Amino acid sequence: MRRAAAILFSLAGTAFCILAALGLADAVCATEGCALFKGAAILGLDLYWIGAAFFFGMSLLLLLQRRRRELSASVMLLLAAGLVVDAFLLAVQAVTAPCLSCLVVAALLGITVLMLLPGSTLLARTAVVWVVIFAAALAGVARDQLTPVPAFGNPTAAVKVFFSPSCFVCQMELQELAGKSDLHKDLALYPVANESGDLEAIHRFRRVVAESGSLPMAVDALFSAGEGLSLGESLQLQAVSFRNKVFLARAGARSIPYVLTSSPALLQSASARQAPTPAVASDIGAAPGLAPADEGCGYARESSCADEAARNAQLYSRNSRQSSPQ
Repeated sequence: MRRAAAILFSLAGTAFCILAALGLADAVCATEGCALFKGAAILGLDLYWIGAAFFFGMSLLLLLQRRRRELSASVMLLLAAGLVVDAFLLAVQAVTAPCLSCLVVAALLGITVLMLLPGSTLLARTAVVWVVIFAAALAGVARDQLTPVPAFGNPTAAVKVFFSPSCFVCQMELQELAGKSDLHKDLALYPVANESGDLEAIHRFRRVVAESGSLPMAVDALFSAGEGLSLGESLQLQAVSFRNKVFLARAGARSIPYVLTSSPALLQSASARQAPTPAVASDIGAAPGLAPADEGCGYARESSCADEAARNAQLYSRNSRQSSPQ
């Protein structure tokens, strides 16, 4: 029974690999790694065609094997080799970007091996290592889906600004952006919570945006009197902040305000206070004469820049004089 199930899953792997090689499985692949690894080949042969040949060969070997209770040496070695090669490919995805179609192929391989594990100690030991690496690659899919959540604007906006209500430099940045109405249609603002009071401020900001759509009014609400949050609202905002922090960490950001743009000209017109970060330098622009990114506030823990308000105020005044027309 287990051998028959292994044959069925192996044939399913053959069919899926053929569909993927022909581009007919692209609809199920929605992760970043799909485009990255599409067309990957060994000696000019697409990896999906290699996978199809592997699964089909495995199906034939299992069908033709005479002794039903034990795995032949050829079947055992072929499966072990498949696990080793797949573990390497999964490890590459775990440290770069996951490919959902590739993980489907890996899952079919894993299930095929699972059906045959009782017959081979070698397979069992190899499978343990494979499972650990597969789990790491699968976690990459979850990480890939943790897209940042804006409190104002559209995720496709040309200019994205990450801020915290308790960050003094962020406050100055938001006040300046609020006065640039021509930029608002191309602007998205992403909040992160550094201190306990930030969640209430973010809640007020989001509520005013939802009610009025006015950025100046929402910025004013950040600094208005506090209001309590329900447990559900607090958990929801913590989740939003966490997703935005995950994005910042993946982007290599060191501090906030953090500005990401596909249009440097728009960013310069907004006088955004951030120098390009090497990790995303091709997507970031900064207005000339502005403060370096590390003069903002940290986002991974409670910000210490509240104690540096005077220094930041002087910095803001200096940058304003430098950017103002003579």
